[in-house]
Amino acid sequence: MIVTLLAWVYFLCMFYIYGFNIVKLITYSKDNEATKEISPFLLVFIGLSVVTIISYYLSFFIPINASANAILLGGMIILLFFSFKEIHQKLKNYILVFKVDLPNILLILVAVMILLLVLIKTSTDVIHYDTGLYHAQSIQWYRRYAIVPGLGNIHFRLAYNSLIFPLFSLSDFSFITHHSLRPINGFIIANTFLLSLSSLKSLLLKKIELSNVFGFSILLFLINDNLFTSDISSLSSDLSGSIFILISVFLSLKYIESKIKDESKLYELLIILFSSIAVTVKLSNLPIFILTILIISRSLIRKQYSLLWRGTIIVTLIFVPYLIRNYFVSGYLLYPFYSIDLFNPDWKMPRDVLIMDKQDIENWAKVSGHQGKKIVESGFISWFPVWVKENSKYFSLRFLFFSSILLIFFLIFESVFYRQSKLILFFDRLWIPLITLLAGLSFWFLNAPLVRYGYGFILSLSCLFISLVLFICLLFLRNNYIIIYKPFLYLLVFLFTTGLYLNNKQSLFSIPSYWLIPASYPTVSVTSIQIDHETIYRPIQGDQCWDSQFPCAPQSYSDWLHPSLELRGDSLQEGFKIKKGLRIYYEKK
Repeated sequence: MIVTLLAWVYFLCMFYIYGFNIVKLITYSKDNEATKEISPFLLVFIGLSVVTIISYYLSFFIPINASANAILLGGMIILLFFSFKEIHQKLKNYILVFKVDLPNILLILVAVMILLLVLIKTSTDVIHYDTGLYHAQSIQWYRRYAIVPGLGNIHFRLAYNSLIFPLFSLSDFSFITHHSLRPINGFIIANTFLLSLSSLKSLLLKKIELSNVFGFSILLFLINDNLFTSDISSLSSDLSGSIFILISVFLSLKYIESKIKDESKLYELLIILFSSIAVTVKLSNLPIFILTILIISRSLIRKQYSLLWRGTIIVTLIFVPYLIRNYFVSGYLLYPFYSIDLFNPDWKMPRDVLIMDKQDIENWAKVSGHQGKKIVESGFISWFPVWVKENSKYFSLRFLFFSSILLIFFLIFESVFYRQSKLILFFDRLWIPLITLLAGLSFWFLNAPLVRYGYGFILSLSCLFISLVLFICLLFLRNNYIIIYKPFLYLLVFLFTTGLYLNNKQSLFSIPSYWLIPASYPTVSVTSIQIDHETIYRPIQGDQCWDSQFPCAPQSYSDWLHPSLELRGDSLQEGFKIKKGLRIYYEKK
């Protein structure tokens, strides 16, 4: 746990410094009105995004280990040298504006409680199945080699391409500790909580804005919904992808509220940044890119060419390497979308593998288990009741239905009794994030409706609905601020914190078993086969390799690992290909 905390501090400094300087760069200014009010926790997320992109570029040329850390650390030191006075002044301002009063003390206590819980959960045993299945092995490939052509030919799951994986590899630190760390997901969720608490603090200062209410409402779901519990200590991209969607919607609300021209331009560029990253972290997040398309289209219509070319550069810098890596690891631009078949390199994965994988993803998302395929093939009437039963346990999914009905009631009430209200005009501007989220929810349900695949849209839409209701309530309570408003927020914080305790009291108040170094991966027994002059390991039982041996790949679903697989050259770095003329058979166990 202590080692995880040290890793958090290291990345907090790195992300903040990179985030602070990138905001200066994209606004062409050292200290203007657009950057004065930006949350420090948002700056950390911006820096995390920049470091993620840089790490991804480095993975094309070098392994992401000590050398990549040295490059990024060197960049951080250089940036700090040129911006030390500004950062020092900004940190000083954070301290000067802090007041020792009841709201701040309460927020600090809640923050400490949440951070302690997340820190413990980040350091405990990994229970996410996919981390043992392919996450840990994918990070091993990033840590040991630059990009490997045909990597998906060892096992199709190694072709899954996520922008966040090089950052996981960067934070592995096994070159120091001889023990793989997994601090990033915990760091992301902890910083999200802090961003949410900073929104609450703004509300306590009577800054009643929808974006602040939206940020505050995040607490309700992250505390009471246990969907991310297994992700915090894992290498899953589901958590980070969902949070990037959440931040994109948060920024779209900030953009709607912005009154300063430079401020609105900053938020537009940040929306482009975060929505683009959300898609490349998890391809199922594709509909959030609608925000980017709308912003770029709007800048083109209004002839805002400065915003147009800067937004285009951001999109290009993120998507071009993402597509290139897809091409190298699988032979396709977008794995597992086999219909986009433009190239024919010698390392190209068999088309049947992509078809099988895509169908399995969609079937498992509708009905989990080995009988899922048969139920799905029977039609919507057969699988939908099973899907409802399996997913009714999720608080956010149930709340989405409830809050949507409640929002409709409030909108009807507002339109009937306050037809000339500014609130109606404000709602008219919400169509961009609302339509984007509804499109995302529809895309998710029609393709692969596993809750964790669409959790970013479910969570964001739930938060948007409840925040609209709370926003209306707070506006009505504005004149009774002292009597009702503050006690109302205190009560909500108390209820959220109580929910946190009840859901996690065993983890929070038990002595952590891994107080110094986080839990290691399970050890599995393996067998081996020879591919030319290289050894490939396979688990004797099950299909989870973890990181006990390298390279390791389960043989589930196919018999093409051997003898149809061969090296493209003299080393693993040169990649893998399937021997020509061999027919591939697939046998599900």
